[in-house]
Amino acid sequence: MGEYSELHRPQFHFTAARNWINDPNGLVYHDGVWHLFFQHNIEAPVWGKMWWGHAISDDLIHWRQVEHALYPDDMGTMFSGSAVVDHDNTAGFGEGAMLLFYTAAGSNVEPKQPFTQCLAVSHDGQEFTKYDQNPVVDWIAADNRDPKVIWHEATRRWVMALYLEDDRYCLLNSPDAKNWTHIQDLTIDGDRECPDFFPLQDESGRERWIFHGAHGWYTVGQFDGQEFAAETEPQKYDHGRNSYASQTWSNTPDGRCIQISWMAGGKYPEMPFNQQLSIPVELSLAGRGADVSLRRYPIRELESLRRKTIRIDRQTITKGNPLVPESDARLQDIEFTVHR
Repeated sequence: MGEYSELHRPQFHFTAARNWINDPNGLVYHDGVWHLFFQHNIEAPVWGKMWWGHAISDDLIHWRQVEHALYPDDMGTMFSGSAVVDHDNTAGFGEGAMLLFYTAAGSNVEPKQPFTQCLAVSHDGQEFTKYDQNPVVDWIAADNRDPKVIWHEATRRWVMALYLEDDRYCLLNSPDAKNWTHIQDLTIDGDRECPDFFPLQDESGRERWIFHGAHGWYTVGQFDGQEFAAETEPQKYDHGRNSYASQTWSNTPDGRCIQISWMAGGKYPEMPFNQQLSIPVELSLAGRGADVSLRRYPIRELESLRRKTIRIDRQTITKGNPLVPESDARLQDIEFTVHR
């Protein structure tokens, strides 16, 4: 049996060819290509030392795993982060450079080093060079990690959301993606790790900002480039057991807000790989004012996988009378409504 066709290999969800994966990282659209980086232990099918794995796609559905992007170094293993496109050359690496922000997760080599936030650069989305003056953000607290960087057009500043410890996060900003200033501390009750921070328009056309953590708790509010002011109570966007560390793509065409998660906790017995990512979903806001919440729908590109549609009228299902679609397809997407 060939690679990617093993017994327990997901066919609609991203998996690495071999070994362990977890959080999605560095999601960015660059020069017509969707880039998916991910936490990857290339040495074993269990969590351990982390690389940034790398996969690319033309449609967010069909992925091709390519050479690893970031390797552990003397500053530590490579923990989660984000990626952006520097259209205006604010960092001085050239217009359109891809900037990767990641956590160097300490080092066991003496003298031991704390967790810090670092930068890597790519001009072609294939080769990645770590900034020679890393870290760009020194240690702040505990095992601070998971930098999510976005561009705030109104203030012409980069903004970084960073996890600190417990339920504490902070925001920093920078004019050049290299020199960062702490601007705010905030919390998300009941959540931790892997922040994401992005704007969406509500149904009145008003720009709102969403801040969330790895467990899917989020608040909606206003952001002026210096302070995020929550306008809603914390809400949860995913109530399943297998969604963790969701992140959104940056620099997306047509302003789409597209998110993917680590489907934590799956079992893949005797397989060469371990863990999978979710189907990407597109986000929007429902409601307005304080009565606003996230909507999440599978991306429209999923339609490209469908080859045939079979519709079955209302049918009573009993012992000896199962529901059997008239198809010998190995993979099926089934929707049904149950009437009692």
